[in-house]
Amino acid sequence: MNFSSQPGRDRFRILLYRRNGNQLLLERNTQGFALPDVRIPPYTRVAQQINEAIWKNWRLQSFCLFPVGDANSPAYAVELCGPVSTHPANMNWFPVDSLAQRDFPEVQDFQAIDTATKLFDQYRNAREEEPFGKFGWLRDVTEWVESKATQIGLHLTGNFQQFNASPAFSLIRFETNASAIWFKAVGEPNLREYSITLALAKYFPTFVPRVIAMRNDWNGWLSIEAEGTHPNENSDMEVWMRVATTLAEMQIASFGQTLHLVNTGCRDTRVCTLIELVEPFIEVMAELMERQTKESPPALSRSELLTLRRQLHDAFSQAADSDIPNAIGHLDFNPGNIVANHNGCVFLDWAEACAGHPFLTHQYLLRHLGRYGQPYNCWESAITRMYLNTWRSCISPEEITAALRISPLLAVFAYATCGNAWRDLKHRTRPELAGYFRSLTRRMKREADSLVDQETRRGVPCLS
Repeated sequence: MNFSSQPGRDRFRILLYRRNGNQLLLERNTQGFALPDVRIPPYTRVAQQINEAIWKNWRLQSFCLFPVGDANSPAYAVELCGPVSTHPANMNWFPVDSLAQRDFPEVQDFQAIDTATKLFDQYRNAREEEPFGKFGWLRDVTEWVESKATQIGLHLTGNFQQFNASPAFSLIRFETNASAIWFKAVGEPNLREYSITLALAKYFPTFVPRVIAMRNDWNGWLSIEAEGTHPNENSDMEVWMRVATTLAEMQIASFGQTLHLVNTGCRDTRVCTLIELVEPFIEVMAELMERQTKESPPALSRSELLTLRRQLHDAFSQAADSDIPNAIGHLDFNPGNIVANHNGCVFLDWAEACAGHPFLTHQYLLRHLGRYGQPYNCWESAITRMYLNTWRSCISPEEITAALRISPLLAVFAYATCGNAWRDLKHRTRPELAGYFRSLTRRMKREADSLVDQETRRGVPCLS
């Protein structure tokens, strides 16, 4: 196969189908057939980048279906969705049922086609939770989106951008004659985002994008694009202060909804739940520390872990005695999940929604701001002050101050334990995950020790 070397870019072989999957676009040379390929930037949305590369390189409009192959030889099944006046140079459309392994000098190419064919057969008879692995699904979605848009006076222009693609997940932005519309559908392991999103749109419509329709059989919904931009390193401090204030307002509005939010699918980060995880988590971390082979950073000793266990118990006991109420939270509260404008903010992507101690989400916001460096580190106190000022309408200053001191430690623990990967022996022993959990545990120890230093300087009982 002919392709130019592009260092720093990921190569994907492309299975581009048309005519309901009966024809496949292939390169042809003196040796036989080959799958064409594209190169895309790493760490980007694969579906979006593949569609853009296909248009840029071959002037063909496409949408992605699902990945094929593995990390060592990635490929993607893609379907043509626009008119074809010609075909790219050195390529042509060939009937899929006429292809044989002997036609391909690279065995991986035919293996990818054979694997995709079997997956198409599987998805053709698929359960409802895998609706986007079939040919022609974009047409069905577009017709549904158009029908719902028309009901509120909007009409699709025909332009769209696909951001995510798999048999159970989809994320597409449709342009209209006015505001754009987003279609999102989810499957396992993020199926809870569907019920969470609908609940938040019902009970807290001011703080999330407006949902205009839903499809239970797709676990999907339509929402109007929120006005504004994602805050970033170029945003003024006033923008971040607005984010902090709006977050506090949403959390206060959620008082009394904790059990409902947990039942809807939000992760349970209540103190009474998290404190029960301290003992088993520390035991698992002791095992992972003992398995560490690298000398740096040093593994925590069992003695240090036992001290951390006591410090966590003390911090959770303080939180349990507090009058700070449980509220809605977001374990993935990063700038990409925030849209800010002059009137306020809305918050997106609630797959990692939680219900529990409210100040944890504020800590995640500060953590992301810290990655920008100066001047954001200098803004932290002002942003925190705006966040806490909103809380002072219902919580005493003494309670707020005490809760704020322990929230960095509790936030790291909640983040580390929010999923079940640390409980699963198969997952937690994978080198990259084991290292990740060891890193989080060392972070907890630093936060706990910092808290001890603060308490010592104040002359109060220590968390040790």
